[in-house]
Formats: sequence, C-alpha cells, structure tokens
Amino acid sequence: MKLQKLRIPTEKNKSLDCLLRVPEGKGLFPAAIFVSGLGMTMHEWNNSFDEIAQRLVGIGIMTVQFTFPIFDAQGRCRELGLRNRGGIIEDVLSWGRQREDVQKE
Repeated sequence: MKLQKLRIPTEKNKSLDCLLRVPEGKGLFPAAIFVSGLGMTMHEWNNSFDEIAQRLVGIGIMTVQFTFPIFDAQGRCRELGLRNRGGIIEDVLSWGRQREDVQKE
C-alpha cells in the first residue's frame, strides 16, 4: 500500500488536505471517498476511517479521506452550507476522475 498526504485543488482556488491510499500495482482501481464531518477529523472517531480504508486497500480499492475546511483565514470556525459541501465533494470526484489509475466505470 502507498500512503500519501496531498492537497486536492478546489473550484475556489483553495485546496483540501487529504490522505490517499493506493493498493500495490498499476491499477485501474475502484475508489472510495471518506468524508468526515460533525467535528471529526479525516480519521474520524478512534481512527475508524483509517482502519476501514486500510481494509479496502487490502482488497484492491483506492481510498481518499478528507475533512471539510471549516476554519477561515483568522482561525474562526464556520459551518459550511450543503451547497458548499456538495461543491467540495464534486471537486474531489473531478480530481479522482482525472487520475489515470482510477477505474472510471
């Protein structure tokens, strides 16, 4: 398994901190996206997302984990509306579709 910390660009010229886990080999790999929320980090409670992602990678599925960016430039917490969250998920999906190692269908 290859574990990589990366930043995925978004439509609003920002970027998301993400964890990408890729199975060994050249692919094409099916992919799963883990979206955390409700105050959790991209690892979720008790690192549950990490454990599940590792199990998926073990059976040949690429995984991406991220947390919605809820802090502004001044460090204040702000809640993102559903439309903004949806846009961010679309950005992650678009990024994934551009990868040559992701199974598209």
